[in-house]
Amino acid sequence: MARVRVKVCCIASRDEADLAVKMGADAVGLVSAMPSGPGPIEEPLIRQIADHLPPPVASFLLTSETSADATADLWLSFDDGSAGADGLTEYPDSNGRQYLGRIVAANGGSVEQVEGADGSGFALAFPALCKEPTGCPRAMVEVLNNPALDPEDHPFEYGATVRLEPDQTTTGSNIVQKGRFGTDGGQWKLQVDSDEGDPSCVVRGDEEGAEPLVVRSTVSISDGEWHQVSCSRDADGVSISVDGTVDEKEG
Repeated sequence: MARVRVKVCCIASRDEADLAVKMGADAVGLVSAMPSGPGPIEEPLIRQIADHLPPPVASFLLTSETSADATADLWLSFDDGSAGADGLTEYPDSNGRQYLGRIVAANGGSVEQVEGADGSGFALAFPALCKEPTGCPRAMVEVLNNPALDPEDHPFEYGATVRLEPDQTTTGSNIVQKGRFGTDGGQWKLQVDSDEGDPSCVVRGDEEGAEPLVVRSTVSISDGEWHQVSCSRDADGVSISVDGTVDEKEG
């Protein structure tokens, strides 16, 4: 007989979440911006409650927002860059939060603002493939460390829209990454780690001795076209999606 799972909606405090968990809830619903009706609470409180839930209890956001960037913790826009106090180009979080993406370069590397996917604004083109052992031009967008971006133990999703030419693949190209192997706060990463252009997701928690969980796609994205690649973690594991379709999942 299939097990019935229960979600309790309109949770408005950590105490209410604790009560729902005590009574056996498998998930709770948290209500954000809505045009009418009872239940909406402020987004900082939503995050506090979601972070407070013990695994494997899941949290679901109910909102009238129709775009991911309106509800994301971090959503970098490359439309409006400006020079920071140290002269580095900075790109803002499109949600107006405290994050800034700064262009950091080495060995003469630079980025170029180019037309993004489907007229959705601008994207950044990075230095071409270089296989020399040293001296290759490098550039990246760096966001200063913030514990709010740590993976911890709640469900989350991250990703990027990417265009990769067939002759630009390597066995280790990081697309987006938080933390490094062995650093405090855990790690999450989206990368292309095959010459065939297959992307993969890496997630490692902050527990001592935690091993990274890696899930690799079987779909190549190195065809010169734009692809939306995302990594998602929930109570069942980590999955990778290419253009909205879940390709692989690991528990």
